[in-house]
Amino acid sequence: MLTFLVSVLGVASQAAEAKSSLGTPELLLELLMLVVVGGILYNLWGTISVFGGKIGEALKVVGAGIILFSFEAVDKVLEHFDLDYIEKVLGHTGEEIFHDLLKVSGLFLLAWGLSKLSKIYSSK
Repeated sequence: MLTFLVSVLGVASQAAEAKSSLGTPELLLELLMLVVVGGILYNLWGTISVFGGKIGEALKVVGAGIILFSFEAVDKVLEHFDLDYIEKVLGHTGEEIFHDLLKVSGLFLLAWGLSKLSKIYSSK
C-alpha cells in the first residue's frame, strides 16, 4: 500500500511539473489521489484509536508522514487553480526546495514509524 501511495505521488508530481496546459487526466489523477489520501487518513485515525501504547505511538508517526504527503498533494492540486501560495511566498526555487523537504520529511517519518512497528514485533 505504501509503495502504491509513493508511486501515485510520484506520477502526480511528474504530471504537474510537465503541465503545459491544464490537462483533464492529470487533474483527475490528482483529485483521485486526494480522495485516496483522505481515506487513508480517516482509516488511520480509526486504527490509532483502536490500538494504544507503543503500536498507537508508531502509527501516529506514520500518520504524520502521511499528513506531509497529503499536504504535498493538496498543494499540487491547488497549482492547477492558481492558488499556489507557497510559490507566491517563497518563489519558484524556494517552492521546489520546500516540496522536496516535505517529501523527505514524510519519507523519514514513515520509515521511523515503520521501524518502531518492526521493533515492537521483533521484541515479542
